[in-house]
Amino acid sequence: MLADPSPPPDRWRQQPSPLARLACAAWTLVVVYISLTPFSGWRDTGLGAFDFLLAPPQRYISNLDIAVNVAGYLPLGALLAWSLHPRLRGGWALALAALGCALLSGGMEALQTWLPNRVASNLDLAANAAGGLLGAWLGAASGPALLDRSRLRQWRNRWYERDASVGLVLAGLWLLAQLPPQTLPFGTGRLVTPVFDALAAWVGEPVEHPDWWTLSASRAMAFEAASAATGLAAGTLFALLPMRARVPLAPRLAVTLLVAALALLLRCIGDALMYAAEDWLAWATPGARLGGLAGLGAGLLLAMLPAGARRAAFWLLLAASLAVVNIAPDNPYLAATFASSQAAGWRHVRALLAALGLVWPALAGGWLLRR
Repeated sequence: MLADPSPPPDRWRQQPSPLARLACAAWTLVVVYISLTPFSGWRDTGLGAFDFLLAPPQRYISNLDIAVNVAGYLPLGALLAWSLHPRLRGGWALALAALGCALLSGGMEALQTWLPNRVASNLDLAANAAGGLLGAWLGAASGPALLDRSRLRQWRNRWYERDASVGLVLAGLWLLAQLPPQTLPFGTGRLVTPVFDALAAWVGEPVEHPDWWTLSASRAMAFEAASAATGLAAGTLFALLPMRARVPLAPRLAVTLLVAALALLLRCIGDALMYAAEDWLAWATPGARLGGLAGLGAGLLLAMLPAGARRAAFWLLLAASLAVVNIAPDNPYLAATFASSQAAGWRHVRALLAALGLVWPALAGGWLLRR
C-alpha cells in the first residue's frame, strides 16, 4: 500500500502556503499591468505625484468603474493575508494586508499622473483601498480554517505534487482568460491577429489577414464547435497534470467538472459585463454549445487515462486548439463591441486578460516541458 504523501495534521499549522504566495505575486503583477497599461507616452504634466489626493472627485465615473476597482483589489487583500499566514494572523494580518493594498494603489495612482491616457483619482484609490480592506478581512478571518486544518488543504497535499503551485496558478490563469469575449469560445493563443497588426505597423500600410475560408454560417458553427471542444478539453485536462500519479479516478473527475463549471461561469460573467446582464449567454451559440458538451465529455474521458497519457493528450489538444483559433477568420463585430460604452469601464482589464489568453499556451507548454 502506498504511504499517504500529505504531511501530518500538526505540521499543517506551521507551514505557509506556497500557492497563496505565488498567486499573490501573480495578482500583484496583474494589478500593476492594468494600472499602468499601455506603458507608453510618459510625460511631465506639471502636477505633483500626489496632488490627486486633494483634487475634487471625478464627475464622470460609473458604478461599473467603482465595482471593477473594488473587485480588482479584493483578491489581492485576501491573498496578502493568506501569504502572511501563519507568521501573522488575525488583526496583524488584516492590518498589514490592507495597508499593502492601499500603498500599492496609491503608488499606481501616483504613476498615472505621468500617463497621457490615465487619470489619477482619489476615488479610485478609495475604491481600491476598500476592496483591499474587505479582501484582507476575508483572508485574515478564513486563514486559520482554510490554510491550517481545512479539507481543501488536505486534498491539495494528497492529490497534487509538492511542486504543483505553478501549475495550479496557470490553471487559474486559464480560467481568467475565459472572462473577456473571444474570437472563438475557449480559444487561447490567437497569434494571427497581433502578427498581422505588427506587420502592418512595420510596413506602414494595412495588411489584410489571409482569407483562408469564406465564413459561411455552417463553417462559423464548425469553427466555434472545434474551438470550444479542444479549448475546454485542454483547459480541464491541464488542471490534472500537476496531480500525483496514483490519484484515484474520483478526484480527477471532480476536478474536471469543477474547472469546466468555473470556465462556463466566467464566460457568462464576461458577457454580462461586456454587453448587459440579460445577455450573459451571448457566447452560447449552437456551435459553442455543441463544442462545449464535446469538450466536457472528452475531458472526463481523458481524466481516466494514466498520467503519461494525459500529458500526451494535452499536447495534442493544445496543438489542435491553436490550429483552430489561428486558422479562423477575424470576427468583424468583436472590435466594435470592445469600443462600446458598456465595455469601456473595464477595457484595461479586458486588454490584460486578452494578452493572457494570447500567451497562455506558451506558459503552459513551457511549464510542462520544464517538469
